Amino acid sequence: MFRVRGKDNLCVDDGGSFNAATTKFVDMPCNPNSVNQVFKYNIKTGGLESVNKPGLCIDDGGALSAATTMSRLWYCDINNQNQWFDMDESTLMLKNPVKDNLCLDDGGATRAGATKFVMGSCDNNKSKPALRGALSGSDAGGEEEDWTHPNNLCVDDGGGWGAAVSTFVDKPCNPNSPNQVFKYNIRTLEFENVNKPGLCIDDGGSLSAAGSTARLGYCDANNQNQWYVLDESTLMLRNPMKGNLCFDDGGGATAGASKFVMRSCDNNSPNQHFEILSRPAMLEEKKKSLGTTAYDVLTSGQEIMLRIRGKSNLCVDDGGGWSAGATNFVGQLCDPDSPNQIFKYNLQTREFENVNKPGLCIDDGGSWKAGGSQAHLWYCDPNNQNQWLVLDEDTLMLHNPMKPNLCLDDGGGTFPGGTNFVLSNCGDDSPNQHFEILSRTDFVEARRKKRIDAGIDDDINLLNSGQKLMLRVRGKNNLCVDDGGGRSNGATKFVDRTCNPSSPNQVFTYDAKTHQFKSVNKPGLCMDDGGSLGSGSVQAQLWECDPNNRNQWFVLDEENMMLRNLV
Repeated sequence: MFRVRGKDNLCVDDGGSFNAATTKFVDMPCNPNSVNQVFKYNIKTGGLESVNKPGLCIDDGGALSAATTMSRLWYCDINNQNQWFDMDESTLMLKNPVKDNLCLDDGGATRAGATKFVMGSCDNNKSKPALRGALSGSDAGGEEEDWTHPNNLCVDDGGGWGAAVSTFVDKPCNPNSPNQVFKYNIRTLEFENVNKPGLCIDDGGSLSAAGSTARLGYCDANNQNQWYVLDESTLMLRNPMKGNLCFDDGGGATAGASKFVMRSCDNNSPNQHFEILSRPAMLEEKKKSLGTTAYDVLTSGQEIMLRIRGKSNLCVDDGGGWSAGATNFVGQLCDPDSPNQIFKYNLQTREFENVNKPGLCIDDGGSWKAGGSQAHLWYCDPNNQNQWLVLDEDTLMLHNPMKPNLCLDDGGGTFPGGTNFVLSNCGDDSPNQHFEILSRTDFVEARRKKRIDAGIDDDINLLNSGQKLMLRVRGKNNLCVDDGGGRSNGATKFVDRTCNPSSPNQVFTYDAKTHQFKSVNKPGLCMDDGGSLGSGSVQAQLWECDPNNRNQWFVLDEENMMLRNLV
């Protein structure tokens, strides 16, 4: 390593690139783990080769006069006179033996990164580089990382899933957030979002302080706006191609208060120092402090329900349609047996698919403005941005990452079916935009326990078991459901009869998948409500079993032991 004598532990640093002539040499705080500061000297060729970047050597840029070119890495070549250096042991100056009176010169700065290295006229009265000996570098990194800042705030890309959709802000650290986890490529100097492949931190392009705000951009190893080098001694991130500019959170002390920019590097600034934390370590820390969270349930792959917080047990309901666009989403009383309320979330595609209606997903309707369209089911398509919803774990809000500041909103209703769901401007104070993530299994178990505590027999397991069963009308002196005795379509109507397990008219099995009651003794015939959509206008009968016949769909409401038709 080469430490510049008399300059507060500053060492010769190649600027950070792994490619020829991409960055210029600067002074940086001495760090034996830096891949940019460790060299080997070939006494035969006079070349100084980077230990961590084999085949690249210190090159003075080619000038034959003082300060006309800047030093950089270049392909090692024993015939390239721009790479020849001799050490004057008495003065500790590095001189090019074929360039009269030219010595390696740091440009004159007294702080890190302030000036570039050149060949200057040899002057023994200047501060000089001192040869200290080669040390090994660090590993190549690549671990998933969070960056933390004061008050447990982390670097957050703002939530966008495309280039330049959102700008970087501080947010409460959350290792489950798709906006906060990155991998660093030590060769390209880029931070790539782990959850948004192909998108990297980009400073926005300005060459002056605060001239642009940071955002995600398409990863491009040649894009200098995406190059960042960590100063391990100060935990500051600077752009090696932009003089004295460092990553800066804008100065806000609370979440989302300011945007990230590049500012003049200042070791005294509270906005420019970043802790690098392992995501697995943060996940473990979070699990210890919070246990299972809503995000854990959402991303577990299990069947879930979305309950609207603070609205008397109303859940997200697709409206009942079984085809794309047939009905719009509304709030309905939470029912784990409803085929309209059970979903699975795909973390990779960011889609909510209806469990009972495979291939149909929640879709916002297509509008890019608040209230412009109503949510409905539509054919699942991972490329359809209208189906992308991401949970903010802190607020329990679901936002579309491609539609800035638009969140899922229940429309404002406070009773079942009152209003249709839309995308609306995100508002933390809105009572219509916060959704509890419920495990369907846990919901059913809690309901079962409640019924048992109330003294009601727990028959749901028998119902769903596929075993033979009878339906006794509660409180009516041992009367059971009886099909009337017919053995063909509509031959007789259902009546109450004294319960008799030997009767061929009273014994059924229940198909939990198709929601049908099938006669055990009359194969192929099922309980059918007769077809009316009005109250009391037709009588129930046996009819040929058809899983697509909605008149045969029945679901038990465990709260009150009532059988209702799903649609």
